[in-house]
Amino acid sequence: MKFVITCFVLSVFSTIVFPQQSQWKTFYSGNQIHSISTRGNDLWVGTNFGLAHIDLTTDQIQLYDKTNTKQALNDTRYVYIRKNGDLLLNSYNNFGFTYYNGAAWYDRGTLYNITGIIETNGDSIWVSSKYSGIEQYYIPNIFSVRSTLILNSKNSELPTNNVSDMKFDKEGNLWIATFEYDFRNTNLGGVSKFDGNNWTIYNQNNSPIPTDQITKIEFDKNGNLWIGTNGKGLIEYTGNDWIRYDTLSLSPLTRVADISAISVDSLNNIWVGTMWNGLLKFDGSKWEIFNGANSNLRSNMIRALRTDNRGRLWVGTLVGLYRFENGNFKEFNTSNSILPSTKNLDAIKDSKGNIWFISMDYGSPYNSDKTNNGIVEYDGTEFRFYSAKEISSFNESFLTITADPWGNIWAANLGGLYKYDGNKWYQYYHYLRDKFQPSKISADYLGNIWIGTYDGNLVKFDGKDFIEYLSKDYMLPNSSIRGMTADALNLYISFNEPTDFIIKIDISKSSTNLVFDNIIQPPTQVNDLVKDSYGNLWAGTTSGLRKYNGIEWITYNKTNSGILGDDVISVTTSGKNVYTISRNEYSIGLSVFDGDTWKNYTYNNSDLALKYFSSVQIDKNNNVWLVGNGGVSILNSNGVELNWTLEKTNNNKLFQNFPNPGNPNTIIKYIINKKSNVTLKVYDILGREIVTLLNQTVGKGTHFISWNGKNSLGKYVSSGIYIYNIVSDNFTDSKKMIILK
Repeated sequence: MKFVITCFVLSVFSTIVFPQQSQWKTFYSGNQIHSISTRGNDLWVGTNFGLAHIDLTTDQIQLYDKTNTKQALNDTRYVYIRKNGDLLLNSYNNFGFTYYNGAAWYDRGTLYNITGIIETNGDSIWVSSKYSGIEQYYIPNIFSVRSTLILNSKNSELPTNNVSDMKFDKEGNLWIATFEYDFRNTNLGGVSKFDGNNWTIYNQNNSPIPTDQITKIEFDKNGNLWIGTNGKGLIEYTGNDWIRYDTLSLSPLTRVADISAISVDSLNNIWVGTMWNGLLKFDGSKWEIFNGANSNLRSNMIRALRTDNRGRLWVGTLVGLYRFENGNFKEFNTSNSILPSTKNLDAIKDSKGNIWFISMDYGSPYNSDKTNNGIVEYDGTEFRFYSAKEISSFNESFLTITADPWGNIWAANLGGLYKYDGNKWYQYYHYLRDKFQPSKISADYLGNIWIGTYDGNLVKFDGKDFIEYLSKDYMLPNSSIRGMTADALNLYISFNEPTDFIIKIDISKSSTNLVFDNIIQPPTQVNDLVKDSYGNLWAGTTSGLRKYNGIEWITYNKTNSGILGDDVISVTTSGKNVYTISRNEYSIGLSVFDGDTWKNYTYNNSDLALKYFSSVQIDKNNNVWLVGNGGVSILNSNGVELNWTLEKTNNNKLFQNFPNPGNPNTIIKYIINKKSNVTLKVYDILGREIVTLLNQTVGKGTHFISWNGKNSLGKYVSSGIYIYNIVSDNFTDSKKMIILK
């Protein structure tokens, strides 16, 4: 099944601020949630790609990332809203605070990996960190002087500097959760209480706490302390008694081990996020569990919890942000597109110049439904997503992809080999299934598909039969095949080990046997291979970029050229230009070589908004695509021209839902040209009303609303065809959609 992905999709009634330099455009999936903070009608979310602000009165979303702030906001690990509404945050590998007052951004380099921020009733802000203990700041000078108080393992009784959480109780005592990350010293940690003068330490040696590896702490409305651990469950401390919850009498029996988040709502319900088991709720007498099996949560890995001023619980997971109210989870999209996954790889260009790449899910138990597995196409007009569930009966991530000279797309995973001819996907799984794990595929000019595996075996598919070339029979290295490319006569293969193997195979002579013309040996490990239009073989290696002209190797490295780094991960060519992704000791980036000069682009020296990427490709409009974790960044020195309309607000329009079919969740996009009351309802095929999704005044612009596949009674509807209808002051329209379960 083919889904069209319209760019800049957000959650219900959402808008976005997304200005960019014309040379760069970035489309990302920012749905890995790290942290949530709320105060009044503001909710801020730290994601893998930046920040999301949600107005709790309207559910309007505004995104902040490097493209519109010039700040290094990728992987925002902690956010905190001050009493005056200003925002404090910390990004991964970014020393200290980033401070936002609603108008300007400021940096202050002090602590590393902040785990907690508390503003007291006085003039102080307390900050805990993963490696530096706790610091106290005097508010008026927080960005001009160092902290006024430092608590660490050297100057106090704090067991370790690795603080994972902290909270103040009603009496003003500071409680500190510690976690020793050096597993050789796991007895350093526990829960500490500091009253301003004296310390009380609770650990596995002097209390019923089963481990000193404490992940989270939280006080309930009765003053009881709830303690989350790493691997040993949840503990409630009443001040006198210790109560441990590690196995819950649920159906099925649930073992609770790794606690990742704790929140207490206005009714004193205890909400507990786990790393593997989903979300737990304790009302004081019974437990309830929410996960991918019994709710629309798409991930069982809960990473953040927070209750807002209306008593609604916000849940941050590995793959999305949710709000729990009235027994349902409503998902909010914190991305600037609906590229399905934060993990993308293996970009290729087909014979038409379209770009394809793999969307890879994290898999169970991280993501319970694996909806992000699949393949993404950009055809110069729009993105299309081909779900692995629709392509393959073996619903797992694709591992490698290629295009043949006739425009067909080929992909492989543990289930076998797949072909897309522009209209339909075909599955060839009968041979590869249960035998090989494919690492690389390539198409030659004779119509053969070559499949390299992680154990050094080589398989050829001639359109009818699979022919196996075992490494042991051909003295091939028993090592992963990393690079593979073909020209009119030859196939070139590189291996992970030993480091100096590139095998050249004369494909015109190989039928049921391989014929090796020769072995060419660059003196280093080869990560990627490509042939250019001039017949040169380019190899991305761990010691530079190398070109083989049929006679000798020419090396480009940091010593003799302007390439960014010597570890070249990916390489492609277009005309005389060579494009590489390489790493040095400080950064990863794109290098462009025109035969004479080099240009380097990194996260720090350009508007490139991706920090981590692994594949480079050039489309038919000479746009350079960088594909990696987080999304895609696109470069064109003359300005990126993508033939799509991002948003049109001058005309009313109802769009086809995405995905269609919904399984059961789906998103509906609509545009209205003036502020008006909008009603959006879902009907069955007989015209009976199923549910009202919207009935309120909405502002002019583009909006999105999600449906979880439930009717007005909160029950999931049956699989089938449904009609959704929109009515506004001067516009009405209807469309069909399919729901599958």
